[in-house]
Amino acid sequence: MNAYELADDVKNISNTIEALEWVQKATPLLRQQADRIKELEDRLSMYEIKDLDKPQIKELSDEEILELADKHLIIETEYIGMGDYVDTVKGEIQFARAILKKANEK
Repeated sequence: MNAYELADDVKNISNTIEALEWVQKATPLLRQQADRIKELEDRLSMYEIKDLDKPQIKELSDEEILELADKHLIIETEYIGMGDYVDTVKGEIQFARAILKKANEK
């Protein structure tokens, strides 16, 4: 029997004997559930719970981002003819990794 069936059975109690029989069925189930809740609480306490009032998003200042861009991004300008140039940016992956690393250090 589970808790839902036990809850449904309570609707069918019409006398004292049926009430006592229901209590006899409910008692071990309630103890089992209490033990399970305690086990789950113990497991949960093993994990460090972070301060939920503090924002978990770590932000970098514009200056920090620009410093990382200068260090990791390479802009190559290529002449494509008729007075036109095109810029190619390289190092985006390294730049992204550097931003993530810097933010995680905060």
